[in-house]
Amino acid sequence: MMGRHGRRTWVLAAAMVAAWVAPAAANGDAGELARELAKLRADVERLSGDIERHKDESRARLRTLTAQRADLELELQRETLRVEHVTAAIGKERARIQAAAEAQAALVPVARELVAGLRRWVEAAMPYRKAERLEAADALAGKLERGELKPAQVVARWWEAVEDELRIARESALDRQVVTLDGPSGPEERLVDVLHLGMVGMVFRAPGDDPRHDRYGRLVRQGAGWGWETFEGEADRQQVAALFDAFDKRIRVGFFELPNVLLAPATEATR
Repeated sequence: MMGRHGRRTWVLAAAMVAAWVAPAAANGDAGELARELAKLRADVERLSGDIERHKDESRARLRTLTAQRADLELELQRETLRVEHVTAAIGKERARIQAAAEAQAALVPVARELVAGLRRWVEAAMPYRKAERLEAADALAGKLERGELKPAQVVARWWEAVEDELRIARESALDRQVVTLDGPSGPEERLVDVLHLGMVGMVFRAPGDDPRHDRYGRLVRQGAGWGWETFEGEADRQQVAALFDAFDKRIRVGFFELPNVLLAPATEATR
């Protein structure tokens, strides 16, 4: 069966033959006609070969495109399955996140109360580095309210702060602190050496013009607050001076005789 291109080729060839036959017959040039017919036959064969080659190329491209389509359809099926699996995984993760968020939300009141309790403890406890300890508690509360830390993280930080408080209660340490002392013209703030004995007492040493004029005293309760009381007796001063001297020399173990430096139990007003 001859295709459309084949029919067009033979029609073209017949037209070319008719175009050359009439002039050649009229001139009686049979040899020229034969040569032209041979040339036309060659052109027809060449065109026919070109048509067959184009057909072969088209069939090859069609086979290639068919194979590519099959590959793409298979890849589409794989991607569809992958999307379904990812969608299911996302759904599970969202459910887990939602459950975690609900659990975190339930912890917020607990964390808030723990931090508030820590602040109340620092307010009522012995005022050793009180400003720093209160600032740490307030910073933790602020991060909880602003959402900068999750409730579980706040609880972890709260426990670290509690461990710091327990460490202070276990240790005795030499430090420096600003205290309010009675001066010649009334109360005045001074930077003095302090020595806290756990959380049960704290004594101070206010340097004078020379060591003989150093002032020594202790922390005392004054109603709902705190104050500093100077030792007037020479024996009390010498005992506290010996304790400071030992700590200056990094002597932490030994027997020390001291005046009463223990804090009275907290009253209802200070609890």
